[in-house]
Amino acid sequence: MALDTAVPTLAGGGLSRMRALREALAAAAREPATGALAVVRTYAPGTVDAKESALTDRLLAEFRRTTGKRAAVLTLAAPEFAATRSEGVLSVAAPRTGRTLVGVDAFAPGDWLAVRHLS
Repeated sequence: MALDTAVPTLAGGGLSRMRALREALAAAAREPATGALAVVRTYAPGTVDAKESALTDRLLAEFRRTTGKRAAVLTLAAPEFAATRSEGVLSVAAPRTGRTLVGVDAFAPGDWLAVRHLS
């Protein structure tokens, strides 16, 4: 799911983004053919509205906890490469430079997301 983050605040359109995210999570939870959901955004984690970022993280963690399905946040155009995990939700920041390759297999028994950054 791609989030339009042209205005990086809840007041600047974030409420409609959160509504769209909730709807996508509900649809993904009902769909047996969906094994994972990734949110793609274009701002580095520190520049997105902190409340919206925390709400996104909480919604994805809740989705993972209640459905057993996998979840990730992919942030594009970050200052540098970074990868973390919180409450089972993967977060990958792909930098502005080089190439970042992402491979996904939502139903793999182990690691389901592979990321490689090429400078």
